Amino acid sequence: MKRNKQFICCALSLLITITALPLMSPTTMTAFSPYPIQATDTQVADALNYLRGEQTTSGDIGGFAASAWVIMAIAAAGEDPNDWSTNPGTDPSIVDYLRDNVASATTLNDYARTALAIVSAQEDPSGFGPSGSEIDFLSLIQSEHDGTQFGESDLLNDDFWPLMALIASGIGQDEAIVTSTVSFIKTNQNIDGGWSWGVGGDSDVDDTAAAIMALIAAGEDQTSTEITDGLAYIKSMQMDNGGFDSWGSTNADTDSWATMSIVMAGQDPTHTTWQSGTGNDALDDLVTFQQGDGSFHWQNGTPGMSVPKTTATAIQALLGKPWPTGGYTINIRVEGQTTTVFSGDVTVWQSRIVADNSSVLHTLLQPTAIGALDKASQIGGFPYETTDAYGSLFVTSIAGEANAGTDGWQYWIDYATPAVGAADFLFSETTPPNPPHQEEIWGYGGFPLYPLLIESSSYTVDVDESFTITVTDESGPVADATVSIDGVAQADLTNASGQVTLALSTDGTVEIHADKDGSVRSERINVTAEEGGGPPPEPEEDGAISLSSTIAPAIAISVSPDAMVFESELYDNLGPGDISAPETLTVDNLGTLSLDITVGVTPSSDNLFREGVHVEAVLWSEYIRENLTRSETMNADATLVVPETYSEIGEKTGVMIIWAEAT
Repeated sequence: MKRNKQFICCALSLLITITALPLMSPTTMTAFSPYPIQATDTQVADALNYLRGEQTTSGDIGGFAASAWVIMAIAAAGEDPNDWSTNPGTDPSIVDYLRDNVASATTLNDYARTALAIVSAQEDPSGFGPSGSEIDFLSLIQSEHDGTQFGESDLLNDDFWPLMALIASGIGQDEAIVTSTVSFIKTNQNIDGGWSWGVGGDSDVDDTAAAIMALIAAGEDQTSTEITDGLAYIKSMQMDNGGFDSWGSTNADTDSWATMSIVMAGQDPTHTTWQSGTGNDALDDLVTFQQGDGSFHWQNGTPGMSVPKTTATAIQALLGKPWPTGGYTINIRVEGQTTTVFSGDVTVWQSRIVADNSSVLHTLLQPTAIGALDKASQIGGFPYETTDAYGSLFVTSIAGEANAGTDGWQYWIDYATPAVGAADFLFSETTPPNPPHQEEIWGYGGFPLYPLLIESSSYTVDVDESFTITVTDESGPVADATVSIDGVAQADLTNASGQVTLALSTDGTVEIHADKDGSVRSERINVTAEEGGGPPPEPEEDGAISLSSTIAPAIAISVSPDAMVFESELYDNLGPGDISAPETLTVDNLGTLSLDITVGVTPSSDNLFREGVHVEAVLWSEYIRENLTRSETMNADATLVVPETYSEIGEKTGVMIIWAEAT
């Protein structure tokens, strides 16, 4: 886990005993804890049932435009819109309806909305329609670009949606059509941080939300000035009921769009940061617009222009699935022979990759492992090459390092070797390993080849205090591995148990990783050594005045408890689908600076804790406690949500890392 500012960390152990239990549906929730809620929860389930009831024998739900929005919501809920039909196997599905009526799309935003729906249905927007009359929506969208922006030069709304549609369809973030549109949108941000429907118009929440989603989809950093200012504008429009002001009152559409932009920016819309002065958030307001039949009205007493469209948008907001739909976020690390080529999170939708040997375009309609590499290449600016000589796409070179003889590029998902090629590995579907998939690693070498996994017995130690580094791979403990501290190889290699004992002679934070010939180097972990002050110095001569002062560290924390034992409130042990009783995490700021506190959970063989630990009702990776002031104490509830598909039993252990960095 990387940090751009000075930081420290502490660690505590995690323990759970799992009992094998029958798989059951999750308990219906009545509040947004944790957010996002699931498709089986009452608010979403009722909304989906309403939409089902609105479907006609032609397959549509609310007409052509509304059906596109509904397809996106169905996909966001984890269902296949191709299966949505009043009489499956006989009557058209909602996707069939869209296909049969593509000629209804006549404007630029029609093209963009339809393309997003096509991608959500895992169809190809470059050729969609009745047999023999297919329409290339990507070409239609691209033809509306004048080299700077889409459509009318005095409009902005017709830039947000085409940009999202192209990105979701696999057009690269580094393509000129994308980068020029991003510049146009950013140039036309208003001084208050928001965006308008048109150039020079007054800001509004809906268009600001759309702009934020479009920019982030196109690669804009979630913390950039433009995104931060846009979110600040949305926050400034929050009303006491938690919703966002839209010409004097709140409505379901504006609440939904704003919520999705907050999620797209990597934030929790139910966090205290996004609560009004009366403690309400946008979701609190949004659910007030849900009717008895499960639908969402624009406002109570005013259904709005399209109830199915408003309902579909609310579903995505409740699920925390913003546009473009169908994307999958994965952490990817590319390890060359001598250096790390790339490390970070990417979101992949569809991918369009040209094989270097044949110049044939391969369109991958679902998020794939090779699609994630393609997206990392765009973000990281490194080249890669492929061949389709063996049928599917096969990687032959990354960052100038080409396959040679029996050595070449290989990949792993969650430290396991997949059974299919990278172009055929579908995130959230392919096994092994079992989804959800969290990490993708690429490495260069011969066969067999495994990536190293490195863990520390402690992530905060005293100066000269011994701690143990353990190195493993898919096959077990790794002996004779070299462990390096800040790039300097240590003399002792790992023993037969994959362990080596180290100590740090000076205070500060160091970066530790492991290497071994025939293996892929490990990720880099951080260990911090702390040193206390000593007695004041003795006077050196008569008449001298002794001076002393105790200087507190700029960044220092204490963390309790030392260990968390996750247990059930109702049963002897936890099982699949259970949520543990809360354990309280306490962090004291002992330093002189205000701190931002985040949480890490180290990988383990089955990733139970990385997939299940929640802090203050959000997944550990999404939690942040901002601005913990000097001498202040924070308390946060941690729970373990055991995945319903979890099949292991017995005692499980892991490590939670508490990170602190200067605000």
